[in-house]
Amino acid sequence: MEYPRLLFKNEKLPKVMPENVLEDLKLNALLPEEVSGFLLRVPDKENILLRQELFSVLLKNTDAADGIKALKTLLSHGATLYRALNRATCEKAEAYIFPFLLRDITEFEKKASAFSGSGVLLTRFSDFFSDVCGKNDFVSASASLDEILSSLADASSLLLKTDGDNTKVLKESAEDMTASLERCANELGITLSPSAARPFELQKSVAEAAAKLRPEIFDKATAFYLEYRALVHGEIFGYLEELEFISGILDFTRKTENAGIPHSFPSVTEEKKLDFKNIYDVTLILKDTENIVPNDAFFSQKEPFFYLTGANGGGKTTFLRALGVNALLFLAGAPVFCENGEACVLDSVFTHFPRDERFEGSGRFFDEVRRVDEILAAAKGQSLILLNETYATTGEDKALEYTAALADKLYKSGNFGLYITHQHELSENVIPFLGVMIDESDSNRRTYKIEKRRLPPRSFARDILEKYGLTRQALEKRFGLNNGK
Repeated sequence: MEYPRLLFKNEKLPKVMPENVLEDLKLNALLPEEVSGFLLRVPDKENILLRQELFSVLLKNTDAADGIKALKTLLSHGATLYRALNRATCEKAEAYIFPFLLRDITEFEKKASAFSGSGVLLTRFSDFFSDVCGKNDFVSASASLDEILSSLADASSLLLKTDGDNTKVLKESAEDMTASLERCANELGITLSPSAARPFELQKSVAEAAAKLRPEIFDKATAFYLEYRALVHGEIFGYLEELEFISGILDFTRKTENAGIPHSFPSVTEEKKLDFKNIYDVTLILKDTENIVPNDAFFSQKEPFFYLTGANGGGKTTFLRALGVNALLFLAGAPVFCENGEACVLDSVFTHFPRDERFEGSGRFFDEVRRVDEILAAAKGQSLILLNETYATTGEDKALEYTAALADKLYKSGNFGLYITHQHELSENVIPFLGVMIDESDSNRRTYKIEKRRLPPRSFARDILEKYGLTRQALEKRFGLNNGK
C-alpha cells in the first residue's frame, strides 16, 4: 500500500548532506540521532512551507502534539511485534502474535484519522486513514479483534515447559505467572509499576503444544490471521522516523521556549539571501542558557561570503554554529531560533572544522586540503559553507596564501560562506570582514556582538582599550600627558 508521507507532499527523494555537519555543529549532542539525522535531508520549497505549517499547528495545539506522540508510541510497539511476526517459525505462532499487532495498527489508523483540519500534510494524512477506517475489512476485523485478544489472553495463562524438543503442561494454577509474581511482590512489600501485557515470541514447540491444548482458540486465531493479514503492510512503519523527527523537534522547541529563546518561521524567498534577525546558538543550551547572545546574520547575492575575525572567546564559533544550525532547521521546515527572517532554499550546508585528534602537522594540513577540495567540488553555487580555522596548523605564510586563495574561490563560486580566521594580514579587497565587537549597549557585563567591518580588522585589544578609555590618546587627555611625558 502506498501511504502518504507526513513530511513530504511529493515522494521525490531529497538530497542528503554530509554527516560531518552534525558533528561539527554539535547537533548530534543536542538532538537524538533519529532527529538530527533527518536534518541532513534537503526538501524543496513546497515541502519546507508545508512543514512550517505543520510545526506551527502542532506548537499551538497541545492536543494535536500529544496525538503525534501517541502515534509514535503505538507504531514503535507495533514495529516490535511486526519483527516478531516475521521471525515466527510456524503458523500457530504467527496466529498468536498477529492480533496484538493488528490491535496496534488499527489503533494507530483510528488516531491518525482524527487529525482532520490541521494543515495540508496532516489533513492529507488523516483523510487517507479515514478512508482506511471506513473499509469493510477494517470494520469487520475491528469488530472481531477484542474477542480474539481475550481468548489468546486465556491461552497465554498456560504453564508449559520445554527442552526444545519436548513440551509438557505443568499443573494448572488458579493464577497465571504474572499474577503469581504480583502476589509474591506484594508479600515482600514491593510495589510493581503497572504495565500493559505484552505478547511473547513463541517457540514452535510451545506454540504447537498450546494449540493442541486450546484448539478452539488457536483455530479461531489462525482463521483470523489468514483472513486479515493483508491489513498489515510493512510500509506503514516508514512513518516511525517521521514521527520521531516531529516529536523531537517539538520537545526541543518547548525546551528552548522555557529557556526564554524565541523561535519563528522565516519566509522562503526566491531572492538569493540569508537574513536572520537575532539568531541564537541553541547548542549552548547544553551549558548555560543565560549567556546566549543573539546576532544578526545577513548574506546576499552582493555579499555572499565573509571573513570572521576576533579574539578567542569572543563568540566567533558560536556565531558560525548559530548560522549553520538555524540554516539546517530552516531547510527542514522546523522552527528557527531567531526573531524573524527570510531565506532562500539552499542545496546543502558544508562545514570544515579542525580534526586535531586524527592528524598532526603536515598530515592534518593535507587532510584539510583534501576535505576542502571535496567541498569545492560538491558546492554548486547555492550552498552554505562554514569554515572554522582552516589551515590554522601550517606556517603563517603558507596559511595566509591558502586562506586567501580558498576564500577567493568560494566568493567567486556564488555560494554563501563564513570563514573564521586569525589571518589578520588578509586585506579587504572584495571579501568583507565580520568582526567581534564589544557590545556598547551592555553596561552590566562585557558581551560581544558580530558586526560588519568595512576596514581591515584591527587588533581586538584596541577595541577593549577604546571602550574603557585606555588608549594612548585617552590617557594623555585624562592625565594631561604630552609627548609621552
